Amino acid sequence: MIKPDRECLRERILELVEEMGRTSRFSDYSLARSDFSLLLKIKSIIPGWFTTAKNAWEYAGLTREDLVQAFDDACGRS
Repeated sequence: MIKPDRECLRERILELVEEMGRTSRFSDYSLARSDFSLLLKIKSIIPGWFTTAKNAWEYAGLTREDLVQAFDDACGRS
């Protein structure tokens, strides 16, 4: 199995978070994340590689704070 490209994975995760920020009816990251099913969508980017969404975003060099910041930026709150 070929290792996923970190930069590509990073871009795809951030795209999902930005989409969530633009479309969510919630302005709170945690509520929006649950409503949008963000964690499942992150895990589905590369099925079978990561046991958790956190493993995926950490592999891509992201932190939870990075995700929250991308969400806030997409909501226009930064």
